Amino acid sequence: MRYIPTSAVAVEKLKQAAKKAKRKYKIPHSDALDRVARGEGYDHWHHVTLCARETERLASQPSLVGECQRAVDAAIAGRSISIVTGPEILADGPLILFSTVDGDAWLLEPNERICTCLAWHGTPRKFGISDAGQQLLIHWGGSYELHGNFFSVSMDDDEIGARMIGGYPLPELRKAIEKSLSFDAALNDIFGGRGGVDLTDEVIADLVRQGWAEKELLAARSDGAIYSPARNSLLYPAFGNVP
Repeated sequence: MRYIPTSAVAVEKLKQAAKKAKRKYKIPHSDALDRVARGEGYDHWHHVTLCARETERLASQPSLVGECQRAVDAAIAGRSISIVTGPEILADGPLILFSTVDGDAWLLEPNERICTCLAWHGTPRKFGISDAGQQLLIHWGGSYELHGNFFSVSMDDDEIGARMIGGYPLPELRKAIEKSLSFDAALNDIFGGRGGVDLTDEVIADLVRQGWAEKELLAARSDGAIYSPARNSLLYPAFGNVP
């Protein structure tokens, strides 16, 4: 049977309509309930009770729309928060939400690196998310990567577009993404170099300040390696000269 959102108020209205139908057509109460239920698109009255029970269950659980609103509210208030959803919202895997002190809020899918902006510079944005019933539909507005100290996005809309954004809580985001990756996506990060940054002179200089050996980094660059901020390690090509 298909799911129809059914509130307690809707059930009460159907019961009142069934009482009127019982008197009007002089039929048993159970028949009147079934008659009214079918008139509203249900299969029978038991279908109504099942849908009402499911609606109540869903209302008692966190919803993705509710979590998105929580991130938006935090962004507007200038608070930085991060949320990793559980299986009660999406059984296929977690999603990541975060807000920043600058008034931005985002929803991220960690495996496909797709995203949607929930708030931008303190202004809430329309986000295409529907989690009514047993289906979760998300309109993803673009893609993202974490490059060094920058959150890199390529969005469909002209206001944000493609840009590198600094000042986001990237250490926390990297930890959340790494914990949320599927096995296949994690392998792709390791062997495909996803999320890595080129060993430019600036990156090497920064790593040397952190205690890395410059000679090792220069040799790694010659071998085609890149640096993974998420793992604080060097990633070599599949057939490169790994030390």
